[in-house]
Amino acid sequence: MDKNLEEIIHRLQEKRKSTRYSELKNLMKEAGCSERPTQHGCLFSHPAVTGERVSVAKPHGQSGGNQVKSPYIDRCIDLLQTVVDLEDRP
Repeated sequence: MDKNLEEIIHRLQEKRKSTRYSELKNLMKEAGCSERPTQHGCLFSHPAVTGERVSVAKPHGQSGGNQVKSPYIDRCIDLLQTVVDLEDRP
């Protein structure tokens, strides 16, 4: 397993409820994901995982602040875990 990818997953799990949008974008890019901006946020995809994209909305609403909501973080973790699982296959 890629040590860098493992560290990124761990960081996201630790800061699941306090990850800033810009920090999430940087971590996903560091993990090898590409980002496509959308009207309400962005889509992340990874070249190793075909046909799967993760949509992340920018923080919004009265209590939105600038932390990404935890379900979006969970989806990003799932995508990165899929990459790890594919790398671990013989």
